Amino acid sequence: MTGRAIIVGGGVGGLASAVALHREGWDVEVHERAPRISGPGNALTLWPDAQEALDALGIGDAVRACAPLHEHFELRRPDGRLITSVDVGREGEGPSPRVLTRSSLMRLLLDELPSGAVHTDSDIDPHVALSAECDVLVGADGVHSRIRTALFPASRPRYMGCVAWRGTADVSTDFHGQTWGPGRKFGVVPVEGEPAHWFACLTAPADYRLGAHHQELRSLFAGWHDPIPRLIEATPESEIVRDEVSQLVPAPETFAVDNAVLVGDAAHAMTPDLGQGACQALIDAVTLAACLRGAADPGQALADYDRARRRPTRRMATASRVLNRISRARTMPRARLGAIRIALRLPVARS
Repeated sequence: MTGRAIIVGGGVGGLASAVALHREGWDVEVHERAPRISGPGNALTLWPDAQEALDALGIGDAVRACAPLHEHFELRRPDGRLITSVDVGREGEGPSPRVLTRSSLMRLLLDELPSGAVHTDSDIDPHVALSAECDVLVGADGVHSRIRTALFPASRPRYMGCVAWRGTADVSTDFHGQTWGPGRKFGVVPVEGEPAHWFACLTAPADYRLGAHHQELRSLFAGWHDPIPRLIEATPESEIVRDEVSQLVPAPETFAVDNAVLVGDAAHAMTPDLGQGACQALIDAVTLAACLRGAADPGQALADYDRARRRPTRRMATASRVLNRISRARTMPRARLGAIRIALRLPVARS
């Protein structure tokens, strides 16, 4: 079937859903609250499953042309000693993951949409959206989704016990991996032709409050191996972003209610530890369009989407949460040493 789809949220999941449905002949309308479509400039790891979704969206070749392969990963101690290294593409079947900035991916998706399909500065009320005259309403409005809250008031983001920072620095480095210390970690993702992308996580109570980012990060990672101090110093204070890491607890009972459906973080927000958040949003979009293709009953098609996506994304969220806790632990050294290699080998990390 084809029809009219209203998509609330102009992030990766929302834009990908619009592209997937537009390619099937749907009239799509994206509503984004922000004054312009933009995403944080953080680097995304695009695993083979997501690359297949990008092919289905018609931008796979464009992504491969500008996204370098992510073939080698190192896990180190704060003093720089190597714990383990992984040749990612050789750990299982299929191609290596690729690395692309979120903003670059969103630009590629936007280019696939017709003029006038995206409405920015559009603060559409969730109850108005749910009652709108459309064949399908897609809730793609992120971890704090108002569409999900209207459908499932009990399903809300829960703080996972850590705060995270991210930024980019014009620093040259060959280090691609993570460094784990007691209760904290630091990761570096160099992107070809881009500043180095980094992130940091700290185990902290929910009421933890910070001073200036630079001051706090200098203290947390003082004495850690190069290039970590250089990355912190080279990142402007105003460009360091801080977030509280959250996950949906309880998860929504279903991803589809009547003609409304949830995709991306609105459906299954997860910690970033497996690098699968954007990947799963892309797969959601392609699966949604495939379920609607040729369907006579949109309600049944959305139920099929729910059956296809709810279980694997919940499994992914659980695995990501477990890895998050292990990677920030103050104890369990053996579990911490093997966690990255196990995560890269598990089917859940590639499904």
